[in-house]
Amino acid sequence: MIEQESWADSIRGTSTDDFWIWAIIISCLGIACGYGIFYFIRRARIIQDTPTSKIRSAAQGYVEIIGKVNYLIQQPITAPLTTQACAWFSYEIEEREDDGDDDSGPSWRTIEKKSSDRAFQCEDETGICMVDPRKAEVHPINEDVWYGHSKWPSHGPTVKTGYFSRGDYRYTERRLHSGEPLYALGLFRSVDPNKAHGDVNDETRAILKLWKQDQSTLHEKFDANGDGQIDLNEWQTVRNAAEQKAYQQRLSRSDRPAIHVLSKTDDFRRPFILSVKPQSNMVRGFKLKAAACTVGFVIFGPLALWMLIIRLAN
Repeated sequence: MIEQESWADSIRGTSTDDFWIWAIIISCLGIACGYGIFYFIRRARIIQDTPTSKIRSAAQGYVEIIGKVNYLIQQPITAPLTTQACAWFSYEIEEREDDGDDDSGPSWRTIEKKSSDRAFQCEDETGICMVDPRKAEVHPINEDVWYGHSKWPSHGPTVKTGYFSRGDYRYTERRLHSGEPLYALGLFRSVDPNKAHGDVNDETRAILKLWKQDQSTLHEKFDANGDGQIDLNEWQTVRNAAEQKAYQQRLSRSDRPAIHVLSKTDDFRRPFILSVKPQSNMVRGFKLKAAACTVGFVIFGPLALWMLIIRLAN
């Protein structure tokens, strides 16, 4: 009771500017926690309620796929900081700003960060799906953190140091590797190989554009009268040949399977998640975050209201 009265006296005696600053901060924390409850619960429900689809039979739209990571056409990419072969990476380079006190440790400022935007493959027992990782929420298990004295690391993460390292720079790199399990939740689309090249007219124009770049071969094949120019009649022959080639190319692609692509949906309420962690771990993690937000809401909400009552009653 005495402690509560001392808190109340402090609130009454605080200057108006300081009171409203703290009241706004605590109120914002309560609102943020309240929003977080619904945000994380909704994500957990989406993961739980979206049925798992097989790549070969997946419906067009928002789907959940469980498979494994594979390189695009067997070509890995190189992670910039560790130079390791991987299917996806993100990295962050931070610079030390100050050492802080003994409890908080040093503070860091991000000076460079980047995520890979190259597609990779998700493969299950029924087929292969291309994954466009742009704007995805990625949860890898491979993460390296280490320190150094230059903006770009001079050594890899084999030389690690502790939290209170005296290095001026901190490097963080996260990666997805081929063969790792992959939980994917996003927009699934199947693309016809012919549609990817447009209609016949589009493909004919593309062939003509390519042929025009090699004038010597063009004249050799289609300059019938040998005058060194392609006249109107000869140009019509060129166009007919290009159109015939376009039809032949489309016929050769007709037996190719559709290309499946997983990417971010335009609906901001539906997350695009790529995770090496199991589905159950994802659900549990979101529920724990929702529980933490609930605790924060229960603390900060009534505290902000109590502060206002004490102040206004003064």
